[in-house]
Parts: sequence; structure tokens; C-alpha cells
Amino acid sequence: MLVRLSLRDFAIVDAADIDFASGFTALSGETGAGKSILIDALGLALGSRADPTVVREGTSRAEISAEFEVDNSLDAWLDERALTGDAGLLIARRVIDSDGRSRAFINGHTVTATQLREAGQLLLDLHSQNATQAMLRADGQRDLLDRFAGLTDETHAVGQAFDRWKSANDKLDLARSNQRSLALERERLEWQANEIGQLKLQQSPAVALRVAQAGEAAGSGQVRPRPSPASPRAPALSSVTSSTSGSPSMSPPATPWRGT
Repeated sequence: MLVRLSLRDFAIVDAADIDFASGFTALSGETGAGKSILIDALGLALGSRADPTVVREGTSRAEISAEFEVDNSLDAWLDERALTGDAGLLIARRVIDSDGRSRAFINGHTVTATQLREAGQLLLDLHSQNATQAMLRADGQRDLLDRFAGLTDETHAVGQAFDRWKSANDKLDLARSNQRSLALERERLEWQANEIGQLKLQQSPAVALRVAQAGEAAGSGQVRPRPSPASPRAPALSSVTSSTSGSPSMSPPATPWRGT
């Protein structure tokens, strides 16, 4: 049941708070008194399409809040979506900015407009010209029949079981898709390996000789040590020193100098 409706900077209304008592409530007034403004505000609070023209001129945003008393079926719906608030209450809030952006909240939790509409369909029906009523929706007809038969708890259990099945089925579809992707990748790699094999690639004689020599040297243990990085020319210098140490001097003998 709707217990309170609050408007801030909506249309021509700067601020309004309306409390509703239990039972029948009628809004009366002459044309232009603002009756339709309240109905439009309630529709926006429950997920109707937002329009920046509803923001009062000279302000940056409009806010609408609707507070409802809910029964156990709505409590279960809120609990499933982690949107619980005070026990037995649901507060739907909508904020529309002057640039067209819109935000929606249920019990202080950010929600999508779709979730807000879903909650609105469970809370009330807005009857107006060309408006869709719950009796014209298949889910509304099914819900009415389940409530009449006293199957609310059973319906809730079946809904939970369906959600679990759908989650498991989605995971199975993902696994099958991954398996098909792996099969395609394996087929691609096999085709590439086959194409490379048909080329009959061979080593050049020079590369084959180097590989053979390296294998023989490794097998016989005759591997030449590499010079250390600090003195890469040390072996060459030592060989030059040893070869010149025993050779005669290349310089002619010195003659004494005599002055004139």
C-alpha cells in the first residue's frame, strides 16, 4: 500500500509531501490543479521513462520518492536482489537531472530502471488512457491465479529452482562454446603443421656441416675454451710473445757518438 509520496522540483511543484491513509483516497480539483502531476510523479518513481522537461525551471534536478508497505512476497523479492531495507517497507526513489540523466534507487540501493519497473508492477497498477494493466499481462494473470490458489510459497520455490537451472545451463553453454573454440584452434594448428610438412624444408649444407662438427666436438670432449670476456685477445697476445721472445733483435747495434 502507498503510504507516502514526496516531490522535489518536479514540474511546477517545488516541494510536496503527501501521506496516504488506509482505505480509499480520492484526489479532486479543477483542471490544471495538478492531479495528473502526482500520477506522473508516482509513475516515474516506479520506473516510467524519464524526461528532462519534468525538472522545474531554474533547478538542476527533480526527485520523487514513494514509500510503500509491502507483504512477505515483496520481502522475498527484495531479499533475492539484496535490496532489503526496513522490515515491511519499500522506498522507491527517482532522480532526474536537467541534462536528461536518470538514477533509480530502492531502499537506498542503486538499481536499474528495469528493476524499478519490475518492483512497480508488483506494487500497484496505474490505470489511465491507453495504459497497460496487469490483467493484460501474462505474468499478471499467472500471479493472480497463483494467489487465488494459495500457491505463493510454491511459486517462489519454483522460481528459485528455475533460476538455479538457468544459471547451470548458462555455464554449460559457455563450456560447450569453449570446447568448440578449442577444437577449431586444434584444427587450425594441425592444418598449419601439415602445410609446413609439405614444404619438405631441408638444412643448407653449410648449416648441416656446422651442426655435425658441433656434435662431434661435443661427443669427443674436444671443445675449445672461449676466451674470457675481460681479455678476449689474451691467447693471441701470449702466442705473439712466445714467438718473439727467442728471435734476435731487429734493431742495429748502437755506435758511440763523437763530437766534431
